[in-house]
Amino acid sequence: MSFHLSAEDIRIEDNHILKARLATVSGDWRDAEFDLDEVLGNQNGMIHWDGRDFSQSAHDVTFSIEGGAEVPVLRVSLRSNNGDEYSRDVNLSERIRNEDGRFIYGGTDSESKLREWLCPDPCEGIEINPNDEWWMVLDDSDLFDVGDHLERVYDVLPELAVYSANRT
Repeated sequence: MSFHLSAEDIRIEDNHILKARLATVSGDWRDAEFDLDEVLGNQNGMIHWDGRDFSQSAHDVTFSIEGGAEVPVLRVSLRSNNGDEYSRDVNLSERIRNEDGRFIYGGTDSESKLREWLCPDPCEGIEINPNDEWWMVLDDSDLFDVGDHLERVYDVLPELAVYSANRT
C-alpha cells in the first residue's frame, strides 16, 4: 500500500529522513523512519531512485501531499557537476510503501513485470544499469494500464518497437 494513504504526521527531518506514524494491519500506529539517502541519488542535477546520498548536494528540501490524487512529493534543489542548480521533485509513493507499520522500499509490481518481459532469462550477462532505466516512465498506470499484457504498450507507444542503446 502507498505509505501516505495509511500514515499521519508525515515529515522530512535533516533533509533526508522520512518520518511518519504508520498504520499496522491490526489498526495500531507505529512510529517509523526511513533514510532517503539510502535510495535517492543526485546524478548531475537529476534526482534518481537506486542512488545514494542525494542530500549531500541538496538544499531547500520540502515535503508535501499535493493535488487531488494526494501525491507525496519530495521537492529539492540539486547541484549539477558544474555547479548549476535545478529544482527537482520525486513522488515518494513510486517506490516506498507501508507494510504493517514499516517503510519498505522497492519497485512497483508493474516495474517487476516489465523487467521480466525485457529480460525473461536473467538477462544472461546483461546488466541493467539503474541509471539507464529509461522505461521507468511507463510506470504511470493511468496512461499504461495494460495488465499482464505488457506487449500492448506498443499500441500506446509504437516507437518502442525497436530497442536502441543510444537514446539521445
